[in-house]
Amino acid sequence: MIVILPSEERVPVPDGIRTIGQLHQFLFETAGFPTSILRLFNKSDEVTTDSELAAAGDDAVIDLALQVGDGFTICRSATRDVLDSQQSETFVPHRSLKKARRLDHFVGPPGIRLGSEQDENKEHASRFRVPFEEHRRKRVRVLREKRAQLDSGPIVVSTFNWGFRQMFENWAASCDHHKIDSRNFTLLFPTDERADALARDLGFVTYFDGNSYGDLPTEAAGAFGDRIFGQMLFAKIAMTMDMLDVGGDFLRQDVDLIWAKDPRGDLATRMDRQSLDMQFMYDGPSAIHQPLHYNSGFIFIRSNSFSRHMWKTVFDNYGQILAERAEQRVINVVAHCLRERGLRMERLPELRYINGHVISRLLRNKAELPKEWSVVHASWTSDIDRKIVNMKKFGLWYLD
Repeated sequence: MIVILPSEERVPVPDGIRTIGQLHQFLFETAGFPTSILRLFNKSDEVTTDSELAAAGDDAVIDLALQVGDGFTICRSATRDVLDSQQSETFVPHRSLKKARRLDHFVGPPGIRLGSEQDENKEHASRFRVPFEEHRRKRVRVLREKRAQLDSGPIVVSTFNWGFRQMFENWAASCDHHKIDSRNFTLLFPTDERADALARDLGFVTYFDGNSYGDLPTEAAGAFGDRIFGQMLFAKIAMTMDMLDVGGDFLRQDVDLIWAKDPRGDLATRMDRQSLDMQFMYDGPSAIHQPLHYNSGFIFIRSNSFSRHMWKTVFDNYGQILAERAEQRVINVVAHCLRERGLRMERLPELRYINGHVISRLLRNKAELPKEWSVVHASWTSDIDRKIVNMKKFGLWYLD
């Protein structure tokens, strides 16, 4: 038996494999695909039971498709006709395109459109997109001037509102505590006047015009994925789009982070060594964001045409982000699709760039932070109060 991957690679299956579970495990071990997203096809029929696999025979050629989310599948061309009758969205990768890494292949069809925007999401999205486009040229010119005030190397960009000010202040205090001069390489995008005034009073370069990113709430989100959280996402994806227009490599991060070391040198070295376009913090074993498991709160971005197209695709799917009140799944799906076209990415080591799932594990085991950590992200929490509690437990709260 042979399994053909979406990339057209043909993988011989060992003779001892007789069940669907064994085949799934083999594909996980050889190709790295989580078993929960695998779909197997024998010609026009999906193989879902052990008896169907046995009936296919030892000489069968099985097509593998990857189910990402509820309505999106990555497959090769031979499987597409079967899937078209079952769902609305498919993406056909080609290994030759991935190897060639040509921009015309990268941006060409099929386009990536996740789901369909409902009328209410279209209307809501337009309230953000219209002012963003109206002020774009002037905004980018001003941002280039502000960028010129900072270090010539990679910079840090982040956004926050007044309700999240303590998270920003704690990140700045962690840098000060560890003698990291964050003000020389950080450009902040506060979303309200009080947040902007606070950042400037602390010596940071900021951009705030009150128009470009829409009318955003000033209070903190009550929980991950609530209405306020969903609205604030536009500022995050929009400032990233703007910085790709400005030019220069940058680290896009949330403000609920703590630094013990300036990570930019390490990130740039990793980027250069592997000729990468993007690097992501690992989000842990969340079933929603498989198979890449990228966290959207810490992304190092090389400013080039490949990264720009990837982020434009995310930006164009803002209606879907609104519907989900989360950007991370959309980012993971787009990144996974474009990886098959030549986008080069890396998931960062979890014990140096620590995400909330590691914090949760350490708390359960009553363990200390690993010695090699550089950055901690207080994610995987229900609200801002829980973030503060977790930070204090590890001595990562610098404001008291």
